[in-house]
Amino acid sequence: MAETFIKPSGGIVQDALKVMKTDFGGARSAEYIPNLIRAAAFPNNAATEAWRGDIYHQIAEWYVRRGMLDESDKYFELSLESFNPSETLGPARAYRGFSMRHMAAGKLDLTIELLQSARALHARDRKNKKGQRQLLITQASVLETRVLADDDKSSAIDELVELALFDSTDFCLRDQHDRVSFVLPHTRGADKRALHVRQVEINAKRRKPVRTATSIAQVVIDNELHLAGKMLGAVLSKGVVLPRPE
Repeated sequence: MAETFIKPSGGIVQDALKVMKTDFGGARSAEYIPNLIRAAAFPNNAATEAWRGDIYHQIAEWYVRRGMLDESDKYFELSLESFNPSETLGPARAYRGFSMRHMAAGKLDLTIELLQSARALHARDRKNKKGQRQLLITQASVLETRVLADDDKSSAIDELVELALFDSTDFCLRDQHDRVSFVLPHTRGADKRALHVRQVEINAKRRKPVRTATSIAQVVIDNELHLAGKMLGAVLSKGVVLPRPE
């Protein structure tokens, strides 16, 4: 069955999430976390409610990259609880991200289990370009697990090199970066040199748009939450406290 839940597009929270996928290693991305948590917890706000699962997912990814695994686990779980039941692509990405957190910790059995959940959701998703791209990223994660498990490792590395060099150019910069970073230590010779070139290209693209986009998106999120707060001023003045994730 194809995904039937349609999210509103073009919102500033969505724009901020896109920037998080570019500035994932930058210090300035830390400025996003408190506001994204506030946005996800904001009640009865259609502008953020539809994206709550994705917001928690990106927060979890941010914590993983900083080694804060207890926090990342909490937000991955919140993410998976927050998606609309009819969604497929969003939770598939979250299961994949959660699996990569466990793969980095060497928990390959749990990694495989979570990837199986992601693949089951992909099988229900629409067969459009976006869905096929996300399926390919999940397949790359499966190949990476095979490398670590020494399961037909040589063949998996060959496929990962091909994907990193030629088939990942329309992935978000974070996913491009991760594919190259994983397979690079497993290569030599011409493959290693070509992957180094890809790495330089990705890093150049990451540096170019980040500063302006980050500052603009940060201001816009603050403004949206400020305006939404004013609209709910009558409610908040009665002592109602915004819910916070536990």
